[in-house]
Amino acid sequence: MDAEIVSFLTNQGLAIGIATFLVWWVTTQMGAQIKATCEGQARLCEQQIKLATAMDRMVERLEAHDARAKDILEKVVTIEKKID
Repeated sequence: MDAEIVSFLTNQGLAIGIATFLVWWVTTQMGAQIKATCEGQARLCEQQIKLATAMDRMVERLEAHDARAKDILEKVVTIEKKID
């Protein structure tokens, strides 16, 4: 009877140990995957911010060119009116 109790407790302890290891291992693996995913998302966000900034600068330059073109066109129209 004592041997059966010791065997039962040993098996229970082994089962608990294995379950604890599996929980730790799965948690560690999930943590590593989540960390890698977050780092990837952070890099993606940084690239999107750079792209958005570059596009914003491009729009500003296009607006400046548009303003200059309108000014030049007004001068051309004024000169044409003087010639006529």
